[in-house]
Amino acid sequence: MKKLIIAIVCVLSSIFATAQQQEIINCFKSNNVECLSAYLSDNVDLTVGNTEGVYSKAQSKVILQKFFSENNVKDFKILHQTGNDSAKNVIAQMQTASKSYRIYLLTKTVNSKPIIQKIRIEND
Repeated sequence: MKKLIIAIVCVLSSIFATAQQQEIINCFKSNNVECLSAYLSDNVDLTVGNTEGVYSKAQSKVILQKFFSENNVKDFKILHQTGNDSAKNVIAQMQTASKSYRIYLLTKTVNSKPIIQKIRIEND
């Protein structure tokens, strides 16, 4: 019985983590930096165009807000995902009105929640 309960908890945790991972993708699709900031690490390795470095959560939010205000997302497609329950990598293509970008995300799971450690937004 104990093993069954542990198995059920593990499956539910995995489903919950996948749903939260999808929420991060939905934040990108909807240009929603407030939503995205809920998943940012205290320090984020962030690359957006010529801006590159490790920034605090607040600084990252400002940089991302500037990017999204200048680039309205029209389409967002996941090209590749790898990882396990503790860390995931996502490579995606984001289309705006005038440009196409390649997005790289690294998330690590902390207390059953995916936390964004790294974001790279580069011209495709």
